[in-house]
Amino acid sequence: MNTNSRRAFLKLLGGSAVAALAMAPARKIFARSLDTTSIGIAPIKHSTFVMGQVATITIYGANEAHANAAINDAFAELRKVDSLMSVFDSNSQLSRINALAAKDSLPADPYTLETVRAAIKYADLTNNAFDPTVEPLMRVWGFHKERSTRPTDKEIAAAVEAVGARNIKIEGNSIGMLKPGASIDLGSIAVGYAVGRAAEKLKQHGITSALVEVSGDFYAIGAPPGEKGWKVGIVDPLHTESIITSITIHDESLTTAGNYENYVVYNAVKYGHVLDPHNGFPAHALASATVISKSATEADAYSTAAFVNPAISSPTCKIIRVTNAGAIV
Repeated sequence: MNTNSRRAFLKLLGGSAVAALAMAPARKIFARSLDTTSIGIAPIKHSTFVMGQVATITIYGANEAHANAAINDAFAELRKVDSLMSVFDSNSQLSRINALAAKDSLPADPYTLETVRAAIKYADLTNNAFDPTVEPLMRVWGFHKERSTRPTDKEIAAAVEAVGARNIKIEGNSIGMLKPGASIDLGSIAVGYAVGRAAEKLKQHGITSALVEVSGDFYAIGAPPGEKGWKVGIVDPLHTESIITSITIHDESLTTAGNYENYVVYNAVKYGHVLDPHNGFPAHALASATVISKSATEADAYSTAAFVNPAISSPTCKIIRVTNAGAIV
């Protein structure tokens, strides 16, 4: 798989919103919401295409007009994050910040500023197993700019030199990059941030039972009627048509990271998209890492960190690791 900049639009069923430019092409699904129709009450459920993937919101306990208004506003939050932070859109705020590397800073939207501050925080907490400045590595490997041959070790080493959250400069509400060639990629945190923003918008509308899902990133508000929570199935990374385990989440988020779906191929060898910022190569110590947290932003960042470094832990997260042998640890 090679990634290319593209626009994808899909009309929101039952609403007026239209999806914006994809943050990342065709992000794959590592977890699936499990059917809740057995409870005998029909939910209100709409999907759209945004951030390069399908976003779905399911609501119980609200009339159709109320639910549709809440969903439209929640989808608008996803589109706003996408328009600000997509590295595939040269006009996005993040792309413009990257274009000014070592030259100037740019006043940032509060959403961008909040996400970048969180990214720096989680980079520090994980010893850069999660790093928001891996964009030079993503580019050299062909995830952000298509290429036909595997990067050389020299190219990879040069990209690693440009990586490091220390290269981000924040002054007031402005963001800049200190080093030439350094650039930010928020793909491993912005989806979680967007999911959290969408969930908050639903809560502001008084929604008390809902599931926000963006292609495998989830936030559960309350629970379906008569249930303890929302059931989410974790895809078996070795047999992707199957579910390896299911988790029930209630007022919390779940995100899974893995290298078995998004990859590039050079000389018949697959190279996954989750890269180790320390050596520049695809992480491979685990088959997948799933994180459950009260914060969707934290869950997204820590799932990447745990996949890169299986020893990562956090007092505020539950981490489910699947080994390359298919065992859950």
